Formats: sequence, structure tokens, C-alpha cells
Amino acid sequence: MNIRKFIKNLIENYRKFSKIDKETQRYNARLDKACKIIKNRYKIAITPNKKYIYRVNPDSNTVSVIDISKSRIVATISVGSKPSGIVITPDGKYAYVTNTNSNTVSVIDTSINLVIVTITVGINPLGIVITPDNGKYVYVANFGSKFVSVIDTSVNIETDTIDVVDECFTISITMKGEYICVQKTDFSLIIDTFTKKDLGYKDINKISKDIIFKK
Repeated sequence: MNIRKFIKNLIENYRKFSKIDKETQRYNARLDKACKIIKNRYKIAITPNKKYIYRVNPDSNTVSVIDISKSRIVATISVGSKPSGIVITPDGKYAYVTNTNSNTVSVIDTSINLVIVTITVGINPLGIVITPDNGKYVYVANFGSKFVSVIDTSVNIETDTIDVVDECFTISITMKGEYICVQKTDFSLIIDTFTKKDLGYKDINKISKDIIFKK
């Protein structure tokens, strides 16, 4: 992987979107948007301080840590089999990685870049999101088990599951964490994160604009 080209493309992808005057803010805004645009392709997450990119590598069962300022890989972390998705806690201290073939989630301590806990979840975990305000819960879409795992990040165990009936690949969460959205083709199952109850399938083209999801 050409890291310098990767970083350059990451930044340039958002040039046309940014209209912020201050250079630092403009850089951060481009980086945030670029990550959102390509993360489903590259399976990446960025630390809140905008210093590092964590990228899953399904073919080698690893996670690469990329130093943005140096445009190079500074650490390679072994995780489970076929890592597929990754999120980082709002405080930047931990990364959570779904391992599709291992039926687990690896918890990485970003201060030492090592796996400190491995959590057993459902069969074939794929999509993963974290509550954006406090990082209290991680939600994992388990394709093979047809349920969403709820991980309490204070103890790093699966504390609950939410049945979704159908196979689930993609999962999103509202900006305030009130709802998660499990997408299936043109319809999405909306789940209330407080009650852990599903609110039924909704046409994603008709979901209220007030409910903004981040993947």
C-alpha cells in the first residue's frame, strides 16, 4: 500500500466540499469528510485528534495504524480472522474491531496499540457503531445470527442482543445515539437504543431528515 498516495487522496477527496477559512479547521473538515466517504471501502476509523488512521486488513487479519503527519504505518496489530469493521471511542483511547470469521470483537488500547480484550459476539459480525456522545455502548451487526450485539464498553462484554429477523450487514447510529439503523436493501430497521426495541422497517428515502445517521 502506498501510504503517501493514500493520505493524499484522503485529503484531496474532500477539497471540493470544504469552505472553512482557517487552515486547521479546513484540514480537519476535509479529513473527517474524506474518511466518511471512503471508510466503507477502506474500513477505516480516525482518532478524534486527527493524528492517526486505523485501517482493518481482512487478508492479513491485522489493523494498520497510520500516522497522518508522517504518511506512514507506525504499527500493525494482530486481531481476529477477517476483520471487517472498526470504530474508535470518542476519547480516542480504544478501538473496537469486528472479526467476521472469528465471531469476536477485538478491543485495542490505542496508547500501546495492542489487543487487550476479545469479546465473543454473534456469528459473522460485520458492521459496528459506537454511541457518539459518550462511547458507552458498541453495537455490532451479526450477519449469521440475525441479531445486533450490545457491548457495554465499561466492562467490555456483550450485555444484550436485539433480534432483527433478517441478515444484517450495515449498521448506523444517530448523532445523539438515540436510534440505530440496520439497513437491508431499500428498507431499514430502526431500533430505539434506550428500550432496545425495534420500531419496524422504514423506507430509507422517507426517514425524517431530523434523524441523521452516521455510519
